[in-house]
Amino acid sequence: MSMASSSLVTQSFYTSFSLSHRLHVPEPYLLLRSSLCRKPISLSSTSSSSSSSPPIFLSCFDDPPQENVPEPHNPTIITDDEEEEDEDEEEEDPILKFFKSRTLTAEDPPQESKLSLQKNRRTSWHLASDFSDLDPEIQPDPTKPVSLANQQTPGMHNTPSVAVEILDIAKNLTENQTLGEMLSGFEGRVSDKECVEALVMMGESGFIKSCLYFYEWMSLQNPSLVSPRASSVLFTLLGRQGMADMILLLLRNLPDKDEFRDVRLYNAAISGLSASQRYDDALEVYESMDKINVHPDNVTCAVMITTMRKAGRSAKQVWEIFEKMSEKGVRCWSLDVFGGLVKSFCDEGLKEEALVIQTEMEKRGIRSNTIVYNTLMDAYNKSNHIEEVEGLFAEMRGKGLKPTSATYNILMDAYARRMQPDIVETLLQEMEGLGLEPDVKSYTCLISAYGRTKKMSDMAADAFLRMKKVGLKPTSHSYTALIHAYSVSGWHEKAYAS
Repeated sequence: MSMASSSLVTQSFYTSFSLSHRLHVPEPYLLLRSSLCRKPISLSSTSSSSSSSPPIFLSCFDDPPQENVPEPHNPTIITDDEEEEDEDEEEEDPILKFFKSRTLTAEDPPQESKLSLQKNRRTSWHLASDFSDLDPEIQPDPTKPVSLANQQTPGMHNTPSVAVEILDIAKNLTENQTLGEMLSGFEGRVSDKECVEALVMMGESGFIKSCLYFYEWMSLQNPSLVSPRASSVLFTLLGRQGMADMILLLLRNLPDKDEFRDVRLYNAAISGLSASQRYDDALEVYESMDKINVHPDNVTCAVMITTMRKAGRSAKQVWEIFEKMSEKGVRCWSLDVFGGLVKSFCDEGLKEEALVIQTEMEKRGIRSNTIVYNTLMDAYNKSNHIEEVEGLFAEMRGKGLKPTSATYNILMDAYARRMQPDIVETLLQEMEGLGLEPDVKSYTCLISAYGRTKKMSDMAADAFLRMKKVGLKPTSHSYTALIHAYSVSGWHEKAYAS
């Protein structure tokens, strides 16, 4: 597909939005939610770190009533007048301007009626230039933004004995005991580094409540043992437990010192809130960073792109966040950032625009990994563009990237749509030859491939039995594929019995 048609796709999509629209964010304060009220809390705390400081959150340990997590929303109601304004302002759309200034490096491959899996891989078609001496593949997990933000969580090597002692105390607390009251003999014995180690150990062991009591004990020492690193670790642990209110409370009570205006600390807070599905609060924290002179970095950009995407915001809104950070001088060109952008555009079916971003990514020396290729392949597969799926797979293999089970499942689904079960069988064998275990999706694709072909329902049933024989539990999609196979072959009684 030519770049002209790509620009038309972008233009058609974005003319349905108000181009002057920007995300509305309240003034930089956080709202501590409860079932009864919402009180504003300031990020620029004046709390003291001395031993005379009052307890931070002891009164908050009573289990509050559970509140429903608000569903992410994307209210975009366009009137006729707004559509006219969109047409007038269209040329100012930054993302449209970006795409018009870029071109794909090659034309789409010619259509073929049938592809040979082993001998006719589309190796002559390249979306971006090849690279030699590739680094080992980076495989970030986009489903875990918490790990992205908290890059300084320490490992467990050479764990200090003091941290082990504290963990043992936490393990042996009785019902009416708290960790803080059991640490009377540890004053002056624990360093801030050992505090971080103790927090990590207790968090990984599941003692989150003890982590909170220990953090408060740290704040009551003279001098205070609370550090930006300890706060970052605790925000990460709380986010994994969905304790967003506690993150906001701790954020409000951070010591009023320059060292706590650390972007890594705020990245961890935003990630924790995002992991708790409190996307609006995460956005408020991000917007407040400017007011307290905390400058975002490339990790902030990646975390915010993930947060915006999970909140259901449009690709245009995600791009605006990326553009604003770039204008602030943030070096946003990283694999995590580009991967999030590609995912956002693919989710909305904007495949050509996603390819432009991937091409720009390669031009800047950021090499695509298997996850990026899987995202692009899946988007093209959902549009039934099988040749492009095969071309992307060939390009990925040509760059030395190792396919995953998800890669093969996308390919098998593509050929199941084409009713080519022989190729799906070949892919299944190739997958096993690489040491990848076929999963339920793999066998469901095989069942579907046979089931779409007349007079092959017996083979579909055989594939179903093969799946059960290897210990895989069929899903509703597996049964649907089998029922469809029986129906195509006219075996209505078996379809009904299934």
